Amino acid sequence: MLNNKGQAFSVFELMIAGVVAFAILIILLSVISGVMFSTNNDPLNAIGTTLKTVAPSGQTLTDKFQVKSGVTVRATNFATKTDLDASSIMFFKGMFEDNDLLKVDVSDGSNGTKVSYMSWTGSTALTARAQVICGATAAEAVSALELLDSSFNVNASDLGNYCGDAKPCCAIVLDKP
Repeated sequence: MLNNKGQAFSVFELMIAGVVAFAILIILLSVISGVMFSTNNDPLNAIGTTLKTVAPSGQTLTDKFQVKSGVTVRATNFATKTDLDASSIMFFKGMFEDNDLLKVDVSDGSNGTKVSYMSWTGSTALTARAQVICGATAAEAVSALELLDSSFNVNASDLGNYCGDAKPCCAIVLDKP
């Protein structure tokens, strides 16, 4: 019974080492899961997958995605993935209306058609989601778009003018995650 204190200290030391190892393991697992399951979804996948699900008629919210600096996403990118006409897909700034680094506009396509696009010029990636709203006709899509919360700052008649006779007609309204 002479070295009781010394033996108790080594057990205590071993217990502290176990607690520290467990804490390090928890931290490593959270970092690894953050990397593996983080918002690294690019807008082409997130919006394209949702467009396939929603078209020709419906509404849903995409998963979070990141638009990297200098990236431009065009409606033509989705037309090839979804069998939709590029002139039937229009972007809206939505909740990013006050952000001057995000540009959403319409340009002339290669064959004289209109092509909607969004472009991000910020120094870091933009994390967003999107409300994807499609209607079998432009009028149906405009009606659905008008039901969005007024905080989205969307002029629904722009969609009707953009789509014209294109069927179906889809709006991609950017939303903050």
